Amino acid sequence: MDTCSPASKLRRKQLNEKEDGTCSWNRSLNDLPDAILGLILSFLSTKCAVQTSVLCKRWQYMWTSLPVLDFDVSGRKGLEKGHPWEKKMVSEDFVDRVLIFHDAPRIHKFTLYCRVRNDISRIRTWISAAVRRKPQEVAIIYCDLNVHENDQHMLPHCLFSSEETEVLRLAGCYRLLLPSQICLPRLRTLTLEKLTFIDYRPLNLLFGGPALEKLVIDECRWKGDAFEVSISAPKLRHLTIEEFYDEDDTTEFDSRSVTISSPELNVFHYVGGFFKSYHFDCPSSISNASLGSPHGTPLEDLRTDHLNEVLSALQSVEYLELAAYFVEAFTHASVPIFKSLSSLVLTEEPANLSCRELEKMHNKFPRLKTLTFMAGITAKSSGRLFKSKLTCLSSTLKRIAIHGFRGTTGELFAVQFLLWKATCLERMDIYWQYCNVGEYEQNETGLFLSASHRSSKSCELHVGK
Repeated sequence: MDTCSPASKLRRKQLNEKEDGTCSWNRSLNDLPDAILGLILSFLSTKCAVQTSVLCKRWQYMWTSLPVLDFDVSGRKGLEKGHPWEKKMVSEDFVDRVLIFHDAPRIHKFTLYCRVRNDISRIRTWISAAVRRKPQEVAIIYCDLNVHENDQHMLPHCLFSSEETEVLRLAGCYRLLLPSQICLPRLRTLTLEKLTFIDYRPLNLLFGGPALEKLVIDECRWKGDAFEVSISAPKLRHLTIEEFYDEDDTTEFDSRSVTISSPELNVFHYVGGFFKSYHFDCPSSISNASLGSPHGTPLEDLRTDHLNEVLSALQSVEYLELAAYFVEAFTHASVPIFKSLSSLVLTEEPANLSCRELEKMHNKFPRLKTLTFMAGITAKSSGRLFKSKLTCLSSTLKRIAIHGFRGTTGELFAVQFLLWKATCLERMDIYWQYCNVGEYEQNETGLFLSASHRSSKSCELHVGK
């Protein structure tokens, strides 16, 4: 008769397992089906997944059928040991071996980080081998920081004729030569970053894909005498464009145009100085838009004629994010009436409520319900502010949110002005900029503002972090 307690039996079982060289955790992991183990390994880099082959016989060849191939042969220097990128770096021979022994007929995702100095023919071979496995997602990223703009490369044609690719990302500071024939019938998301193009015709094929839903063009350059880009994807819903500003090549501004004729376009995000002209054939479909300022671009270089055209195309939006940079430009811009706009977000710099440009802009929003100041507010001229005629405040505005609040005299005065002018306001939220603001200071500021005159008696005031 075994008189051992349950705790003693459990301890003995654990010791026996340890002596057998098998812990319960390992056994439970090995008991999982191959499909689950493959899913777990797919979250690792290919380098780490291959390293698991030494764990036991069952794992020896499991990596050869993984649905994700992720390689980094960029040789980036200066990374600390253990850095996520450092852990992923592999040799070119390693990539060769993996692609030779990998026997899955299909993969889900292929990612390659490389440099221009790598063997280009080898890179093309890798990409071709990966595309033959019909990946749904492909990302080719060149990590060079200082590449001569005349360095040009042509990726394998099969990359641009895959019937399975749904997500494609191409990035790098080099000239990308596109094939004259492009056919990506299932491509839904396309991202182009920091690339230079010298021929717009293949781009028009890329931007006209029958299934394309999201397009991101991030700081790409357009070289050539005349560049007439056409974005005509019939199912495109989300378009993001970040322009590259080259102060040494301002002559390109008048010879670049982008025509957007996607009837289902719903979201338009833009960052830049409108160095190119933008024509919208179907502007009424856009309901969500944002205009961000170009980094380091002087206001005098902003093309207000191009800005006017975009503002006219966006006058049916319901939600608009606008950088303070563009508010200053409204002195010379022709601002239309935004009849459908219900939510406006001002970003990047504190909004000066006493400036004429802001008054001119706000009076173009007759149905505005929500106003958000993401970078705070101020009033540089109290006399000018009292003479202001912000009609949107007294008609439809229901909610105001102020972020980055510091409690300065100018800010307090601006808040009091908003409480006085907004006759239909239901709620105002004020968020402190500093997380270490004491509870006492918050309470004192809240009491001070609560005692301020409010034209809307039902307005709730909240001051917090």
